[in-house]
Amino acid sequence: MQKFRFLVVLSLVFLLLPDSGMVSGQETTPKPQKIRVLLITGEDHPSHRWQETAPVVRNGLNAEKDMDCRLVDDPEILATEVIFDYDVLVFHFKNYKPLKRQEQAKRNLVKFIDNGGGLVLIHFACGAFEDWPEFEELAGRVYDPKKPAHDPYGLFKVEYADHDHPVTRGLEDFEIMDELYTCLKDSAVPVHVLAESESKVDKKRHSMAFVREHGRGRIFLTTLGHDVRAVSSPDFKAMLQRAVRWTGKRVM
Repeated sequence: MQKFRFLVVLSLVFLLLPDSGMVSGQETTPKPQKIRVLLITGEDHPSHRWQETAPVVRNGLNAEKDMDCRLVDDPEILATEVIFDYDVLVFHFKNYKPLKRQEQAKRNLVKFIDNGGGLVLIHFACGAFEDWPEFEELAGRVYDPKKPAHDPYGLFKVEYADHDHPVTRGLEDFEIMDELYTCLKDSAVPVHVLAESESKVDKKRHSMAFVREHGRGRIFLTTLGHDVRAVSSPDFKAMLQRAVRWTGKRVM
């Protein structure tokens, strides 16, 4: 009886011990945590059908095994503590009027990035918070309403300016049906250009994607992504997936 009690106690001790990471004498490797992504949309230019494009963007990210993307169709979420539960925020909106809790949203966004969070901006997200000058410090380049907005919608080539960055490494130049933005404001804020395209209208080369770092955070912006056809492009998806991994610090 005493021997039986001893064995019972011993079994309970082993059950209560923390997981040692050993199975049959072999150390197990813990599964890496997925990148938690919050895709924020819900407001934009009338020609941008975010109700159609945002789900495509979300599904493209969730197709990757290392990503878990949630879609929220209200930028007001930026004024809540919810954003701090995520690794990367993806902006897919242009707010034409201030948020109800605008100041709190600004403070939260700055804190999120300064603490190491990632920010990805798609298409007209470069025009978000147009009334907030400091947004340029975060985004790197923002919408300038004094400039021509974009070339006529059509096919153009996107050429990578840096083939060695973690976002672009191994990717090939591609063609896309989209809007070629020519409206980014000239700025002294340093950015690292990853991709460019030549405008058929002004014959100048314009940034299609770039990255920068702010505080402990990382930022990626692409002006691509006007409609479902654009965000469904395999080349667009590949670049965006890479951008999430880089801003989420899964690659250095």
